[in-house]
Amino acid sequence: MIASKPTKAVISWCADVLASCAVLVLVISWINDIQSPNNRVLSESFLRNGFCLSPLFDDTHLSCSKFDALCGILCLITMIVTKKSSLGGVAAYFFSHSYGHWNAAVTLAEDGSPQEERTGATDLFVLAAILSIGPLNAASDLVKADKMSKSLGNICAFLGLAVGVSVYALFIKRPCYALLYINIFIILANSLPRSILVGYTSRQDMEIRASKFRWAKLVSGLVVLAVVFSEPFYCDSFVKFIGGHAVFDVVLALDLFVHFMFTFNDELLETQKEIETKME
Repeated sequence: MIASKPTKAVISWCADVLASCAVLVLVISWINDIQSPNNRVLSESFLRNGFCLSPLFDDTHLSCSKFDALCGILCLITMIVTKKSSLGGVAAYFFSHSYGHWNAAVTLAEDGSPQEERTGATDLFVLAAILSIGPLNAASDLVKADKMSKSLGNICAFLGLAVGVSVYALFIKRPCYALLYINIFIILANSLPRSILVGYTSRQDMEIRASKFRWAKLVSGLVVLAVVFSEPFYCDSFVKFIGGHAVFDVVLALDLFVHFMFTFNDELLETQKEIETKME
């Protein structure tokens, strides 16, 4: 499907706004349910377990842990073959996600529900290290787009990370909620700054958005957002019957694969253009 630059810019901006609003609605509903047990809108099983566990698996956590570990290994192999160091961060994300699932599986209470432990200082430090992926990536993109200086980008990334960790420490608290919080925070940290600072009317903003616009990336990103939003709200309605949280792990892996393929292809084209320019 062919679209003009202004159209691509509008669609890209709308996708960022949609992602930001969806995550904010989820976080506000989540905090409200934690503080007001008698007025809940999220699924009871999600609030109890921190995940949408599925009857399709003997142990959803262990199944997800194995899948994420496999994806991490594939990322490392691909990084070695293609010499793309950026895949190291993706592999680290998969391995940390795999560890989170494994840890959740081995620390379940006897009745199968998460233990009522609280997040300690060490846990918050690890959480902050993982959450930093979102603000740092967003700041890097905005610096490259000439929307802010590198020093201002670092300051904004630090402030964004501080807000993210504070919200978790003050309101979310339970370790079993950490993985979903990581996922939605990274989405918000990327989409919210872009929706505010990169518009769709100026020529510069249209160029920024249109240059990175791909229909496959848009669709895969929206699918990830839909699954993230559906898991806590509709786990008991239908999500657990189609795989529960495992659905998210699969669509996230596909989204990262699509992103890598287009990024890798764009870099090859740029390298080819540079070679042709030097030969002229």
